[in-house]
Amino acid sequence: MRTAVATLCFACVLASGCSRNSSRLDYAEYVTEHYGGLVALRKLEHPELQAELARIEAEGGTPAQLDSDPPDARENAAAGLMGLFPLKSVERLRTEAVELVPRERFTHDPFQLERAIQLWQRHAKAWTRAREALDRPAWHSGHVHRSGFFADTSFIDTVELIAWVESCHAAGALAEDDLPAAVTSCQYLLKSAGYLASEQHVVSRLTGARIRRLGLRVAEAITQHPHLKLDHVTAIAETLAMQLANWPADARAWIGDRALGLHTYEAIRGGDLAWLLTDDELQSLVADETLPEFEAAVLRRLDEDELFYLQWMRKVIADCDRPYYRRRELLARMQLAMTELEDTPRYPLVAARMLLRDVDTAQREQAADRAACEAWCATLSLAAGITPPAIDRNPVSGGRYRLTTGPAQATLTSRGTPLDAWPETIVVPYAQRNLRQDTQTAGRPESGGRQ
Repeated sequence: MRTAVATLCFACVLASGCSRNSSRLDYAEYVTEHYGGLVALRKLEHPELQAELARIEAEGGTPAQLDSDPPDARENAAAGLMGLFPLKSVERLRTEAVELVPRERFTHDPFQLERAIQLWQRHAKAWTRAREALDRPAWHSGHVHRSGFFADTSFIDTVELIAWVESCHAAGALAEDDLPAAVTSCQYLLKSAGYLASEQHVVSRLTGARIRRLGLRVAEAITQHPHLKLDHVTAIAETLAMQLANWPADARAWIGDRALGLHTYEAIRGGDLAWLLTDDELQSLVADETLPEFEAAVLRRLDEDELFYLQWMRKVIADCDRPYYRRRELLARMQLAMTELEDTPRYPLVAARMLLRDVDTAQREQAADRAACEAWCATLSLAAGITPPAIDRNPVSGGRYRLTTGPAQATLTSRGTPLDAWPETIVVPYAQRNLRQDTQTAGRPESGGRQ
């Protein structure tokens, strides 16, 4: 990933010390204040770029404008999550935990289950502290937009690891027929997803979507359990309804991504293009001894490259007010505009290869996240006998939802393209409505459950 390469190079520079233009500024401060302040862009005599910059500033979308001071650490969930795991161990532990979650339905064979339970037990202390942190009322990751690709984004991997550990707890709870504990795990998974998805950062937004899918898989396993009761279904439906009510606008992540793009062009103007390449890209250019030529080609038309990028991002962000299936025409036109410039001197190397390449895919994932949440919330609500959310069309495909009740179950069918990671039909059996849970923990995400 580009972020991994940049972070590695950045760490090397900080370890060795560096100054620019005879200044004694620490390089971290230089990256934040010079690149993040868009100093080079502001000095350009380029009317069209200056007009784009003025629009972005009027919208409050520059890297500096997106940065904000965090709330009191005692109120901030993110502050309580940092440091729960050694940073050098997060990736290894996350990989281990991911391997313990089945790829399709949330069911485990005996060996998988035992490994999942033991992983949760090994990290039970961190898990407990994570739940305590997630109960705090505010979220501020401390992500510094002015640092661009050089920013510390370890909070994303940490929260994802916590989610995988939580899923291991859910697996054990389901195996022990402890549905209140499994429901609470599901709620914490959804809460973690919501926090990451609220960030103005595309990687965080999509990681939040991935965690939400995991939470919905746990929800599906709960609904298929023979001990399912009304309180279980109601608690998950209400949690999902709250998430839909507080759903972040799709444009948020892309405004953050545009700020990252602005920072990227500044870093390239500062001579740091090589640090922004992936490992494979850099190794290929070094092996071919063509890195200097590539850097020169990028710099030759960098201003026009950035203008191409900002003009298209303005359109992409404005179109986020519409559902994804209505945005596809614009996204296709953007792709065609890049394709038509291939093999010409006007091809925007940075915009096309680094910044705009995966926009369509990422926006589809955002839409799939929304579709899955809507579909499960509606079906669970109907099964619980509460008013489902007002939904009409699948935001991925534009196909109409069809929500029905039968003698034993509630069913939702999504016409058109199936929901990502879900079949076209979601089925939730009716709970035993004459039985109520004697616990009060199933309706809200509190610490506790299986210990």
